Amino acid sequence: MQIAFETEELRDLCLKADVAEARVGAAHTASLFAALADIRAAATAIELFMGEFIEASENVPPMIRIAIGSYGKLLLVSNQVRHNGPNAEGVDWSQVKRVRIVEVVPHGA
Repeated sequence: MQIAFETEELRDLCLKADVAEARVGAAHTASLFAALADIRAAATAIELFMGEFIEASENVPPMIRIAIGSYGKLLLVSNQVRHNGPNAEGVDWSQVKRVRIVEVVPHGA
């Protein structure tokens, strides 16, 4: 799958080891990069069996939450289909080949 990033800061965190190590620590950087490799290796989002699929709610699009070891989680949305509010249809994850990382959340945040 193709991965896009919500911000330049997220892109740098996910693509540059030195930035990741400074933010999440060396031990968690390996888990972050492994999760990103799994996302890239998947043909569609439905193959992300290690993720938790979250349904849309008010002002929050459907997303996938993927654990980053013991550090926290990645939050992904479809980068193909824009969600237009709580009454819009859900995403058919079996058709999604492009995702966007919108946040990296540490546990307890």
